Amino acid sequence: NCPIENDVAMRQSTFTEEGPFYTCVTNLSRVKVNIKNESDLGFFTIPLAYQLGNEPVVRDTFQGFLAPGSNTDYIFTSNYQFATAGDLELRTWVEYPGDSVGVNDTIYSRVLVVDGQPVELPYRESFETFTNCNTTADCGQVNCALPDSWTNLVYGRHDQIDWRVNC
Repeated sequence: NCPIENDVAMRQSTFTEEGPFYTCVTNLSRVKVNIKNESDLGFFTIPLAYQLGNEPVVRDTFQGFLAPGSNTDYIFTSNYQFATAGDLELRTWVEYPGDSVGVNDTIYSRVLVVDGQPVELPYRESFETFTNCNTTADCGQVNCALPDSWTNLVYGRHDQIDWRVNC
């Protein structure tokens, strides 16, 4: 219950569009964060940053007034190009100079990025070359591997469906 002079907390981070994301799709999403002023002073500018996987750090600045005890959403100004596929870590943080409580400055979350390759239309797939997969009702326990850029997302985390080949 002691007054804190300089403390801005990172409360939440996500993208403006829902994932999963694909490496072949560009400029569709931006990082969105929620920051909270945990101090007894108001702030006018708050430096923010994020990093997805091992990609370069992106920095931006919230410009506006954030009253004591209030929170706000902020959307980074640049669109994000997903270059690396995988289940990647998104790290977002506050870079406020003199922040007196560092333990609430950073949020870690996971982002699925699928290696997508554009195809020419019309596209046809007979599934005849695919390997058969167990058709037992065990979604979430078995992830059937699919060839040719077809992907089964993690059941229950990214979707509620699995593709199973049983020719």
